[in-house]
Amino acid sequence: MDPGQSGDPATAGDWAYTAVLAMLGGGASLNMATIGWLTRTMAPGGVAPIAGQVEYRWPASPAEERDSAPDDDEVLALLGDGDLRDHARDLIAAAPAAELLDAYQTTEAMTAWADGACSAVELEIAKGKPGDAVREWVTASLGTARLIMAIALPREDAGPASTAATAVVLIMIRTMIRTVRDGLPSGNFDVLKNPMIAPTCLTDFLSR
Repeated sequence: MDPGQSGDPATAGDWAYTAVLAMLGGGASLNMATIGWLTRTMAPGGVAPIAGQVEYRWPASPAEERDSAPDDDEVLALLGDGDLRDHARDLIAAAPAAELLDAYQTTEAMTAWADGACSAVELEIAKGKPGDAVREWVTASLGTARLIMAIALPREDAGPASTAATAVVLIMIRTMIRTVRDGLPSGNFDVLKNPMIAPTCLTDFLSR
């Protein structure tokens, strides 16, 4: 399920260090091997099917798909160069008010989705009858949706500023997806509807 799995799992310190590098240097400070390594910490047991795809792009994809895909430098270039805070400020300053509102409302929807999913899972477990909620939880736990759930779960200190910060991240992600769409007009973007990649609360936002 995860070619290239390492016996040395990433720690919270590794996450923090990589995050600071990315914040200060953009895509030029990262590599796909590190991202794949960190991806494994998002799944139970340190095994994430998507990690091998991120790190090596094989054998999870046919050779013809790998040959036609952008190389690692092109993928990481989507993060831009230099301090990401400057990039975020420029992006938000140029964004129409309707897009800012869309991102803010989607952030609120993420929180409602995460809270509802957890409550539904707990209820099914309490009844001893795992059902749709448990299946959704397991699916999400194997991909990036797990990280989205962790970000979206309500926190005691959550407020307008915290919500706005998450909204900025969503706008940056959607901008990168739009850039990829423009560069690969014939690409298959249905993967964005896969529950392992993004929960239903984000599907419409990422597709627009």
